Amino acid sequence: MMISLLTLVFLINGFSLKWTLPLGITHTKMLVADTDRDGYYELIFKHFQYPYPSCLLFCEFHPPNTWIIDSITELIDPLPEVVGDFDLDGLYDLLNRSIILESPDSSSYPNQIVWQFNHHVSPPFGVYDVDRDGFKEILVSYAHDSVGQSEIFWVYENTGDNRYELIFKTDAYCSSTHACADFDGDGKKEFAFGNLAGYCIIYESPANNTYVKEWQSYLNTGNIKDVFLTHTNSTRPKIIGKGWNTSDGSVDVFIIDSESPNDYIITQSFKFYTVSSPDYWVGISDAGDIDGDGIGEIILEASSEVFILKSTDKNDTFYVWNSLPGNAEGSCVQVTNDFDHNGINEIIISGNNYTRIYEKTPFVTWFYPTQYDTLWANDTVNLRWKLDEIISLDTLKLYWANPQLGCHLIYHGLPTDTIFQWVVPDTQSNMSNRFWLVTKGFGRYDSTHSPVFYIKRRTGVEENIPHFAFRIPHLEVYPNPFRDKTEIRFTIHDTRYKIQDVGQTFRFAIYDVTGRLVRQWDYRTIRLSDQIVLDGTDDSGQKLPPGIYFVRFDIDTTFLIQKVVKLY
Repeated sequence: MMISLLTLVFLINGFSLKWTLPLGITHTKMLVADTDRDGYYELIFKHFQYPYPSCLLFCEFHPPNTWIIDSITELIDPLPEVVGDFDLDGLYDLLNRSIILESPDSSSYPNQIVWQFNHHVSPPFGVYDVDRDGFKEILVSYAHDSVGQSEIFWVYENTGDNRYELIFKTDAYCSSTHACADFDGDGKKEFAFGNLAGYCIIYESPANNTYVKEWQSYLNTGNIKDVFLTHTNSTRPKIIGKGWNTSDGSVDVFIIDSESPNDYIITQSFKFYTVSSPDYWVGISDAGDIDGDGIGEIILEASSEVFILKSTDKNDTFYVWNSLPGNAEGSCVQVTNDFDHNGINEIIISGNNYTRIYEKTPFVTWFYPTQYDTLWANDTVNLRWKLDEIISLDTLKLYWANPQLGCHLIYHGLPTDTIFQWVVPDTQSNMSNRFWLVTKGFGRYDSTHSPVFYIKRRTGVEENIPHFAFRIPHLEVYPNPFRDKTEIRFTIHDTRYKIQDVGQTFRFAIYDVTGRLVRQWDYRTIRLSDQIVLDGTDDSGQKLPPGIYFVRFDIDTTFLIQKVVKLY
């Protein structure tokens, strides 16, 4: 079943809202995986609303912009927690509250119950190979045995195809999601979690089926339900703990790092006063590289806001880089593995039965003009800018916007371009102007304006030099860059003259970057038109390779040259 969705090019704080879905979670998790192995990712979540009350939905993405409800599994109380191949049999498993669902074959969704807990258990759950023996463990945050005696935190381990055995019990109190990795660099894995009392606890596995508490600390908050990890510049991942302090209504965040084996320290903390609902459930955060620089960011759920924390220096100091809208009662945030394969991971924010998916857009820094600069009519100026990244971008356009004259394309080039020489037009003085830099690529789009600047006329008598677009002779190549073909447009006279009057010194020539002549037209070929089409071939009919070429336009003793780029 295909669902309706909104595909937007709406930009929010440097992010584009790529897709919105009228479906989503409420106080639960949303999982992302390709469980039927068809190359398309699914969103897996519990849905409450009609016509799918208390169903497990598999909502699959088909590029470029189609979402399909591909499977609906009816369960008594669906609550998806973890997805993966738990027993290493090549089939996807889905841990759903007290049962494990498995795919019947490699091309199907996990919809068959293959195992269930024989004790009462409660989420959150985690699945990792903590003791590094090749068999995955299930971390159960809360459980009790048949006689009702609580043993709080349990660990089950896979012992074969769809078989799991209880191997560890402890009275450690856990209310949060888990983080698992070698946090202290000693070659042993640890797992971390928090609880409602505000404590963060770290266990280490020194040997097979053995788990020892190594660290416990109060984080000066409460209601810790969100614990995860992030990878940054350092060789070791960091633990992120998030709680909700009901006394002052703040979301508190703590970054925990290791200085030596089994020694941990809180290196940074943040406090956000963004909780706007008494029904806030703390939500779920995530971490991942969302700007393509190879360094992970923290995507922090904080009620009405989702903050993006970035680290750039060698000390891994984080700062609030950006933010996106959240949900007052909380959201499940996920960093994807690049849904549309354009090189940039997306951010999923799901809550209140609604889902929004964002992607970073290129960030433009303008060097010239700066805010409120004055540009003088008929001057030649160098417009300068820089993009922070050019992943999957293939074209760049520059527009000049004037309140009276509208918006005009003045340059068409490559995303790597950072400068353009512009002759300031002679327009009405003292009016505000902007440039718009538009970049496009595979699944990517951005439109960013420059600071406001002014164009003024100098006083006194001077020669009136027209804007370059109206100079004669005039040469224009569009589109530029091009793939298959481009048009070369030219003007040599005003309308009082005829093109037949031009002598034999009128011609066009195309050269490659080495100066080799690859294509030419004389006046007999083009005398009946004011434009010619370059179809991407040379004089012999061979296809021109991608690269930089130069169009030379000769008129008697005058010539014009225009650079043109042929893409793959």
